[in-house]
Amino acid sequence: MLKNKCYLKDIREYEDRTQINVVTFLETFSVDNIIQMLSIIYSTDDIEFICNLIDEYIDDDHDYYDLYNEVRNILLGYDMNEQVNETSEENEETSTFEDISSYKFLSDFYMHLCMQLMSLGMSYSEFWSLTTKEMYQAYSAIKQKMVMDYNRDMQNYHTLSLMIGGAVWGKGLKEAPHVDLDSVAGDPNEYIDTEFGPMTREDYKLYKELG
Repeated sequence: MLKNKCYLKDIREYEDRTQINVVTFLETFSVDNIIQMLSIIYSTDDIEFICNLIDEYIDDDHDYYDLYNEVRNILLGYDMNEQVNETSEENEETSTFEDISSYKFLSDFYMHLCMQLMSLGMSYSEFWSLTTKEMYQAYSAIKQKMVMDYNRDMQNYHTLSLMIGGAVWGKGLKEAPHVDLDSVAGDPNEYIDTEFGPMTREDYKLYKELG
């Protein structure tokens, strides 16, 4: 059985050492790309060890295409086929993988997410100690907590305003203000006010895609 996780720090260290964008290994199916991805996942330069892993996997009634898909998903931390299939037919939103490919290195994309998570309370060292899968889980959990806390505060303020408004003017708003993460639209470079502070629509959209 293959190791089922890949650490962010191992991807960054590999790209720093080789100056090779790990995303290139995801673009073409080849045995060499499989070897490179496994060397990152296992954090080793022992090619003989990696080749033995591949032989064991193939001997266990699998083929190389199965291996490529499994290794790719371990490296990314999510099923890329499912992510691409979730692209909306109505608004044609891009997939997470397409966003990743716009960066010079995969670790650059992760650094961007690191800065976002640090603004939400996670430390630099905590981020780089995560696996790729844990990163998306942490991002989603923190984002949802921020939204829930914001909406709860808005509901409390709304209740208070009803009490004051009822006492002074007799009526208040029927509904409390709330955040809807699915209502983002417009110029991607336009700065908007969000519950996380001012950010571009493109960055705010990224929160949606990682949720």
